[in-house]
Amino acid sequence: MTVRQANRPLALINGRIRTFDADNTVAEAILIDGERIAAVGSRATIELHGGNEAEVVDLRGRTVLPGLIDAHTHLEGTALHLTYYADCHAPPHTDLAGVLGALHDYAVAHPEAGWVIGQGSFMLAEKLRERRYPTLAEMDEAVPDRPALIRAGAHISVVNSAALRLLGVDARYTPPPGAHVQRDASGNPTGVLVEMAWTLPLPRFTIEQTAEAVAQTAALLSSYGVTAIQDQFPSATGLRAYQRLRREGRLPLRITFTVLCSDLAAVKAFLRYGLESGFGDDDLRFGAVKFFVDGGITGAAGAFYDEYSHQPGNRGHLKLAPDEISEMVRLLDEAGLQISAHVVGDRALDLLLDAFAALPNPSGKRHRLEHAGHLCMTAARIQRIKDLGLIPVMTLPFLASFGDFLPEYLGERARGAFALRRLLDAGLTVPGSSDCLGAQPESLSPWFGMWCAVERKTYQGRLLAPEEAVTIEEALRTYTTHAAFVDHAEKRTGSLEPGKYADLIVCEQDPFAIPPALLPAFRPKATVRGGQVVHGAL
Repeated sequence: MTVRQANRPLALINGRIRTFDADNTVAEAILIDGERIAAVGSRATIELHGGNEAEVVDLRGRTVLPGLIDAHTHLEGTALHLTYYADCHAPPHTDLAGVLGALHDYAVAHPEAGWVIGQGSFMLAEKLRERRYPTLAEMDEAVPDRPALIRAGAHISVVNSAALRLLGVDARYTPPPGAHVQRDASGNPTGVLVEMAWTLPLPRFTIEQTAEAVAQTAALLSSYGVTAIQDQFPSATGLRAYQRLRREGRLPLRITFTVLCSDLAAVKAFLRYGLESGFGDDDLRFGAVKFFVDGGITGAAGAFYDEYSHQPGNRGHLKLAPDEISEMVRLLDEAGLQISAHVVGDRALDLLLDAFAALPNPSGKRHRLEHAGHLCMTAARIQRIKDLGLIPVMTLPFLASFGDFLPEYLGERARGAFALRRLLDAGLTVPGSSDCLGAQPESLSPWFGMWCAVERKTYQGRLLAPEEAVTIEEALRTYTTHAAFVDHAEKRTGSLEPGKYADLIVCEQDPFAIPPALLPAFRPKATVRGGQVVHGAL
């Protein structure tokens, strides 16, 4: 992190300053005084506001944009999984031999590890040549002496026999509500566990281990131009690591975090503490209460009215009863708290919208629908979301990761998937996000997410619902002004205007002027947060 002289303003001149204000103003200079923007406009305007006393950087035509904001990510989990787990992603692996070999090699290299854990990809089975997960026997052969697990995203875990014994999962085991244990014809577990990842007693990392992993991943985010994130339910250890890094001056991101309350009892317990959304400061603050209405699409656990096309009889799983959803929504809204609800299937979404419709004024809190907009977006549902003042938080990188397999899972319901174009045309605020937890590392770069929104290409290079494509400007707004709005931060960040934080990126090329195919590899020359250079150089 490069520290400038705090008592001297900084003037960036002779550039293309894309402010992303309401008028889409493009200026030639910007003046930074301390942490905030003092003026934006011509060089003469900057001089009128005290720019004569400033340190001057000639941009030589470079482009300046607002710092990017990831509206839904898992910083702690991503950091730990990419730092301390075996790499079982596909790609680079293309078959089970590669995945299991990576897990075995990690076990050999780490004899001290109580669990051997591999981080895999979304739709891992579908992306391997065999188109299946490892069998229990194959997992046992790879790691015979201790519990082992492969994470295929956040919703599917593949374990060995030692792990099943430790977890007590056998033919008589009853999984938690909304979870599922795959079984063979005799009723015995196959090792594939659906929607159980959050309940597994995996080894805990120390604050020191967590802080070092987070520092590395935060630096990577800075290299992409990310200056703020909305972090999904970090653990107590993760929050302590964030605070430690902040004290040490090693946290280059603004973090708003959610707290997970999985059921009504957890909500009631949380409300006793009296915390309000926004508690903290502009660097580290509490934002919303998170809960899951249903499961994920990758585990065929999102709750739909109709069965999954590839799994007759399976309509997915609700994690909460309808009455419990309604009461949780009522209590949280009544307490003035922002709600962050995971919702995937159409049955789950309609139940959730019914709960919000019973509130007197749901729009005041900017309640969040995590993943709404991905599937089954009818005109009636879009209008209902708008009328209720709710905000669909979309994850366009999922389009690339598992868009190829949606027709197989959902049939005709896959049409119009990831309906960003229709949501924006309806006048909705749609924040952009990665939802990264290690399964799709490339999604950490907002430029990859923007490429997905503009190009609409899947993992296998197909076009998915190309009519839902947006422009690069619209894609950038999802990661700037829209992401700031859902965080109640639009007066502080998201655009380059006087009085707001000097969170910005300096780019050698203007992303508006490059071919969209180059977006995934796009990187800023410098990232500035609060007036300080946190990546690169001006």
